[in-house]
Amino acid sequence: MHEYSTTFEGKSVKFFLFEQVTSLSRICIMNPEQRLRIRKNYSLLVQNLEAGEIADNLYTSCVIEHDDLQRVYAELTDSDKAKRLLNILITKEGGYEPLLKEIESFRPDLVKNMKDVDVEEELEKGKEKGNYT
Repeated sequence: MHEYSTTFEGKSVKFFLFEQVTSLSRICIMNPEQRLRIRKNYSLLVQNLEAGEIADNLYTSCVIEHDDLQRVYAELTDSDKAKRLLNILITKEGGYEPLLKEIESFRPDLVKNMKDVDVEEELEKGKEKGNYT
């Protein structure tokens, strides 16, 4: 909740803004290994994803919500659509495997990159620093 004060027509006015959680699935997040695999391939994914088609398919298979789909399509460029989609999926528990399946149908080489990236050492370092649980 955020509290704001202003004056309107010479009177002091207070108002509050509440951030609404519109989907319980946004509370859950992808596991650290999956997030790190996306992070390590982020630039490659942003440059090469067919984000609109993938978002359509993920919506059809109930992985993302309608408002998520709208947020992807609100972006103007393909790379911005891909960034938005990846950022949405990182907040979705169970979003990684469907994403891989969709990428596999468009660009199998990208899936190979995601699976081949070594994340174990970085995960261990992150656990030591308290970044990953």
